[in-house]
Amino acid sequence: MPVVLGGVAEGRQITGTSLRRGALVELIEHPAVSRTESRWLLHVMADHTDAQIDRLVHAAVEARELFRTSPPASGTMGGDGMDP
Repeated sequence: MPVVLGGVAEGRQITGTSLRRGALVELIEHPAVSRTESRWLLHVMADHTDAQIDRLVHAAVEARELFRTSPPASGTMGGDGMDP
């Protein structure tokens, strides 16, 4: 199941934070998507429990919130590298 994350910097940070929180996610970048995009490819199976999916969603939401509240890294234009 593809999940659009946003820009490359945002995708990398959200992925790293989610992995550290125990989520197993696969980051997809160029050339599979445009150079300015990133997304996850999630492998959801019938034997995943509601609790496991809830934990993934919770980790992803927390990671995105951390990204959106973090100041941009030195030398970048914005959180995802695309904002003025």
